[in-house]
Amino acid sequence: MQAPEKDLKYYIKIAYVIGFLVLITISSAAYVSFTSLADRNRLVENTNQIIATSASIDNVITQAESAVRGYVLSLDSAYLKPYINSTALIDNELKLIDSLTGNNPVQQKQIQTLRKLIQDRYALFERTIQLREAGNSDNLVKFFSAKPGLRKTEQIQQTFDNIADEESRLLAARTVALNRSIAFTRYLILIVLATTFGIAVFLYFSTKRQLQEREVYAREMDTLNRELATSNEELSTVNEELKSSNEEVAASNEELIVTNEELTLARQLLLNLNTELETKIQERTKSLQRANQAKSILLEREKAALLEAETQRNRLETLFLQAPALLAINKGPDFIYELANPLYLKTFVADQSIDGRPLAEAIPNLEPAVMDILRQVYQTGERFIGKEMPITIDWEHNGKPYTKYFNLIYEPLHESDGKVSGLITFGYEVTEHLMARRKVEESTHLLNEANIALRLNNEQLAEAQKQFQFLAEFMPQLVWRTKPNGDHDYFNQRWYDYTGLTYEETKDKGWALVLHPDDFKRTQQIWSHCLATGEQYEIEYRFKKYDGTYRWFLGRALPMYNENGEIIKWFGTCTDIHEQKILVGHLEQSREELYQKNEQLNRINTDLDNFIYTASHDLKAPVTNIEGLTTMMGNKLRGKLSEPEKELFRMIQLSVTRLKQTIVDLTEITKVQKDVESSVEPLSFPEIFADIKTDIADVIETSGALITTDFKVEQIHFARKNLRSILYNLLTNAIKYKATGRQPEISLATDKVDEYIRLSVRDNGLGIRKDQLDKIFMMFKRAHTHVEGTGIGLYIVKRIIENSGGKITVESQEGVGTTFMIYFKEI
Repeated sequence: MQAPEKDLKYYIKIAYVIGFLVLITISSAAYVSFTSLADRNRLVENTNQIIATSASIDNVITQAESAVRGYVLSLDSAYLKPYINSTALIDNELKLIDSLTGNNPVQQKQIQTLRKLIQDRYALFERTIQLREAGNSDNLVKFFSAKPGLRKTEQIQQTFDNIADEESRLLAARTVALNRSIAFTRYLILIVLATTFGIAVFLYFSTKRQLQEREVYAREMDTLNRELATSNEELSTVNEELKSSNEEVAASNEELIVTNEELTLARQLLLNLNTELETKIQERTKSLQRANQAKSILLEREKAALLEAETQRNRLETLFLQAPALLAINKGPDFIYELANPLYLKTFVADQSIDGRPLAEAIPNLEPAVMDILRQVYQTGERFIGKEMPITIDWEHNGKPYTKYFNLIYEPLHESDGKVSGLITFGYEVTEHLMARRKVEESTHLLNEANIALRLNNEQLAEAQKQFQFLAEFMPQLVWRTKPNGDHDYFNQRWYDYTGLTYEETKDKGWALVLHPDDFKRTQQIWSHCLATGEQYEIEYRFKKYDGTYRWFLGRALPMYNENGEIIKWFGTCTDIHEQKILVGHLEQSREELYQKNEQLNRINTDLDNFIYTASHDLKAPVTNIEGLTTMMGNKLRGKLSEPEKELFRMIQLSVTRLKQTIVDLTEITKVQKDVESSVEPLSFPEIFADIKTDIADVIETSGALITTDFKVEQIHFARKNLRSILYNLLTNAIKYKATGRQPEISLATDKVDEYIRLSVRDNGLGIRKDQLDKIFMMFKRAHTHVEGTGIGLYIVKRIIENSGGKITVESQEGVGTTFMIYFKEI
């Protein structure tokens, strides 16, 4: 009767001990895991902070260097403020890095090296300031030429790179360890939940089995009570028998009175009977006492067992209800709810009262796939484990369906005969973990794509940089590049060859060291304006060469914009224009001299024109008199002259005629000079050509010339008399200098060329030798002397067109023909 009670306590104790040990072990592991996770996360944050702090120190040193350069250039103490403040900033940043790398001897050694290099660099800054304040520019240039700052800066940069490489390596290792800790913690949480669920299930079924054993104990107690009642009845029977025996004793005493033998015998019998009765009474009494004692013990034990069972049930119910997992028990093929904890109800069920209701009624919109899984587990008796199962919840969030993800275990519930009577559901929500993992995967994917794009961009940038440097080094100019604020960050090799300085000495604003003092203020104003407005930069200034001489350069720069329209770089060149500048100076001087000579020539031309006009006017009367006298003489001597005398007289008349024509041409020249500002009016090429064609119709007919026109531009604003003179001279020249043996062909055409209206006159005449082309527009110069002419016509044409702002050109091939092209300045 005591074995079940001992088993119950024994199993409960074993369960609690095992559960306690498991929970202690898992809790310790969880504590270690979370502590490790926090430590690794802190190490990752330390690494990021070290890298950021290193970049901050590098930036502070760069600002200090720019401040020193600004002070060296301007001697303005305001520039030194960033330099003075940088010392404290760098010291604080180094202390921060020192504290963050206290457990890393490699980084500690790098920090010590960096601190020493920074101190040396700042000592060089102080040396630069002292040399500048001393005003000895030669020592300053020598100091810069030694390049101590460049070497220190390169060493500092190399140390920064070493620190960054070491931290990058640590970051990669710590990130891997952090990810492993996260994964281990995730699995540990799963193990805790599964263990808690197992303990709860074990306690549930253990309690249930012990309750069943209590029922058996109760039935045994009923049997024992019935046996005790039977014993009581037997005791009553014994008492009755004792009473009867007493009566018999009384009767025997009466009989004993009769005889002693009978009395003795009866007494003996009585004694025997009493002994027997006492024995029976003692046995019955002991049996009754044992039964009562067993009954009391059983009652006490039953009361204690029931109390213990109630306690265990309450504990199990508390554990079941407070478990941080989804727990539910469903019975029968309809999966009727027998039990569900609050977390399960909160997650899946809108109506919290589901006891005794089928699953399909309690959760009407459960996915058919989930119901199929439940039926399969119920029918096959095989456990189902589902990871990250999507389940649609449609009763929260104002009735709008949304999906959550769960890790679920459906465990079949077996009866004593092995048949499946229901299901146990255990699970927990992993939506946040899944979303976080997906975000991590997505971020990783995006990071990988970004890394690939960055690598491609870096390769393209490296190739573009390589091409840019090749082009910059190939170019004969000084090539440079600046940041958006105007600080220079690149020079090609020609810059260093010309200045004799290093990058460290001329970067940012240090390039102004080679700028001529007289050009400094003007350059700064123009450069500041361009930086502010984004306008194209163009200036002429002087740069100091390594040998101390200055040369003139033409500086040009254009900004580069990003997709947001922001300036990201300035690219510029400096072209050596020293010889051109000197030549321009000479040209300016020559131009002034030429201007003076032109003025003098204009006065001479004016005087010459006046002389020609006066001479031609004064010669008209004598020539007319000579012409008249020769005519009268010819009339009087007609028929009296011999042939040689007639030829001599004819030559006199021809000379007079030529003299008269020359006077007319001279007069025409002076008119052309004075008619420069003749009234301009709209004219028609076809109309003027028709008028001239009518005037020289006899000449055209005599020569048999074929004239064609193609006036694409018909209208022009010009002086009528001057346009007639141009067309007349060109047409008559084309006919006059025709080729022997072929019909003259002359074509006139007009078209538009840039800002000019072009008139082309082409013929197939004699043509002009190349050595004569530059003489045909000179006064009294002719390419062909076998034809009558004065050599004035083309001179007049050239003077008319040039006085109006145009020009005239000629193309000719001897024996083929000539083309004159007159360019009228369009008004």
